[in-house]
Amino acid sequence: MKVRFVVHMVLAACFSSLSHAETIFPAVDCVIIPSKTVDISAAVPGVIKTLFVERSEEVHKGQLLSELDSRVEQANVELSRVRSKMSAEISAEEVNLKYDKLQSRRVNNLKQKNLTSAQNKDEAARLEKVTYWRLKQAKDTLKTRQLELARAIAQLEETKVYSTLDGVVAQVYKAEGEYIEDQPIMRLVQLNPLHVEAVLPMEHYGSVQKRMIGGVFSEVDPNNELQANVIIIDPVGDTASGTFGVRLTMDNPENKIPAGMKCVLKLKSNMLNADEALQSTPKNGASASDQKVDLTNAFSFGPFDNESAAFRTEQMLRNKGYAFERRDESVSQVKGYLVLLANDYQKSAHQLMSEFKRSDVSGMMLLPRRSYDGRLSFGAYDGAKMAALRQQNLSEKGIRSEVVSRYSDKPRIWLDVTDITEQHKMAVLKKIREI
Repeated sequence: MKVRFVVHMVLAACFSSLSHAETIFPAVDCVIIPSKTVDISAAVPGVIKTLFVERSEEVHKGQLLSELDSRVEQANVELSRVRSKMSAEISAEEVNLKYDKLQSRRVNNLKQKNLTSAQNKDEAARLEKVTYWRLKQAKDTLKTRQLELARAIAQLEETKVYSTLDGVVAQVYKAEGEYIEDQPIMRLVQLNPLHVEAVLPMEHYGSVQKRMIGGVFSEVDPNNELQANVIIIDPVGDTASGTFGVRLTMDNPENKIPAGMKCVLKLKSNMLNADEALQSTPKNGASASDQKVDLTNAFSFGPFDNESAAFRTEQMLRNKGYAFERRDESVSQVKGYLVLLANDYQKSAHQLMSEFKRSDVSGMMLLPRRSYDGRLSFGAYDGAKMAALRQQNLSEKGIRSEVVSRYSDKPRIWLDVTDITEQHKMAVLKKIREI
């Protein structure tokens, strides 16, 4: 299969264009949000016994956050622990087996001297075998009880709620004494790193590259420029506004930068991550800081959609004596669309579902809380047109909804060469076209 490829000069894509004219990006509005948001709940239903943290407290991964009333589970553990130590039956059967073996040898000796019947010999052998299997059954029973103890301990552990990340408690939904089933107890957010979400005009789509640096100016400190790196570029733009989304990541080691605030983003077209931009192989004993890289001869071969094409290109570069770095990235692609109920309804999703059923609306279901906050879905569609038709039909019935894109990550491989001659570059490109 012929592999589509794009060759970017590192100078053009990362630092400046060939004519040294930088792309000027506009300053756009953005928001600073946590990098992770998790609604924490217990694995089993029950009554909340203790909450160990409050809102705004810092938590660490694996920290105990809450515990349900576990008196029944604790009793089961104690019962299983006692049963797992009941080995008296095994000891008794071992004594019986020892005696039956001795009795069987005695009967065999008498039979050899014709002092007893064959029936007595068979009976002694039978008793020995029965006792052997009774002993094995007792050992299996003890092993089963030990496994029951492990299960009881696991069930007790399910009544405890632990943190899944290093972060901060953003909100506590429940109080001690409340019964929970599938509702979250609290929400955790990870503030290091932070994410910066922004939208840019579609005219700049090809100019924005991953790892590009952006200056972020928050509303609480507009005179202080923060640095963030581009990590996601949405492959689908918004037709109505003529924009596309980007996400940047920003270090926040001491949680000094608060999340949930507006900001202004200014991308810098001639800058990548400093460590990556300055990285080069020293020549003639010079240090990396002293060695200047000829950026005009630096190229990135790719992207390759499969390992086979990337491997062949790696072999060609090695055969020609070029050093390269492999760069694995993932590109988000739309895999479908969901039509979800609008968020501005005051009634619960269950109440609304009942009302919509009376209006002959079908194909509804409640989505998992962990993925879409338990929102009401009117169906999943492969194409945007079908999702828009569904939304229009709902609108005609007075139901407000929105179309949400579903994404999947597609792997892409790049091979970065810091210095390659024009002749060898064209030779490699010609070979790539033939793959």
